[in-house]
Amino acid sequence: MLFKHSCAAALAIGLVLPGMANAETTIRFGTHIPPQAIEAAAGIIPYLDAVEAETDGEVTFQRHFGGALGRNPTQQYELLRNGVQEMTMVLPSYSAAQFPDFGIFALPYLFESAEQGSVAAWRMYEAGLMETPDDVHVITAFINGNSAIHTADAISSPDDLAGMQIRAAGPDESAIVEVLGAVPVGMGIGQIAESMDRGVIDGALSGWAPMRAFRFDELSHGHLAEPLGSRAFLIVMRKDVYDSLSDTAKAVVDARGGEELARAIGRANDIAEAKIIEEAEARDGVSVVRIPDADKAERAALFAPVVEAWVAETEKNVSNMEALKGLLSEINAQ
Repeated sequence: MLFKHSCAAALAIGLVLPGMANAETTIRFGTHIPPQAIEAAAGIIPYLDAVEAETDGEVTFQRHFGGALGRNPTQQYELLRNGVQEMTMVLPSYSAAQFPDFGIFALPYLFESAEQGSVAAWRMYEAGLMETPDDVHVITAFINGNSAIHTADAISSPDDLAGMQIRAAGPDESAIVEVLGAVPVGMGIGQIAESMDRGVIDGALSGWAPMRAFRFDELSHGHLAEPLGSRAFLIVMRKDVYDSLSDTAKAVVDARGGEELARAIGRANDIAEAKIIEEAEARDGVSVVRIPDADKAERAALFAPVVEAWVAETEKNVSNMEALKGLLSEINAQ
């Protein structure tokens, strides 16, 4: 009887007696991407496995890939808020009101690689420069590599894009497409393949890996391999779910996320991108136009008004750009 009352008292004041395990928590993870996508295969799945193993069963995950809890990539944050899923991958560009500072990563000619950009994205967040909603706990931030232009017809130079209808996601990407002399067309990434096949659009601004994941690689016979900005991503957990975990579990959740996870996903994107470009160059009837090193400064200057316009929007954009440039110099020196 004394032991029974001691246990009750210990629980009442939040103590855990030797031999008393932490409560088990099952977290619903959901995302629109399939398990074979780079972000999942190289980052999310190993992360979930590691957290489960290192918390000794205190934390387990229900895994719902491929849109099992909601297919629309623009709704992933809302599904989290509504409790349909408790952890997910969010594209800030689709929820810009809640994640207003991440447009910086969509600007052209900033990043040399996805790994470099992903480490910078995490460090920008870690420094408190990236606003996020109070109802999420951010596990990591990363980018998916530089976007390029992929067209149904082969091209021989950037000038060939003039007048083409090119899919762009949001105003930042639309501004980039317009600099190239093309006409931006808004649509979800899942619509690109069908729209290209039917001739509704002539091409798309997209990363190399998403081009393959969403199956418009076989429809693309022209590629402009130019660093035309990227997309930031966040892996987030509901704050109330995170707060319910033990301190030990929280430490694992955080330690296996952060820069370690950002770097792993970024590196995997770089490896995949190089392979996809190599395979595209080997295909008959396909052209890959690269910008010579000697021309890159001139090309970057062409897009400078896009960058300057974004910076001029707010004072915070000015300071964030300065911070990002400093971080990139720091990362390059390491």
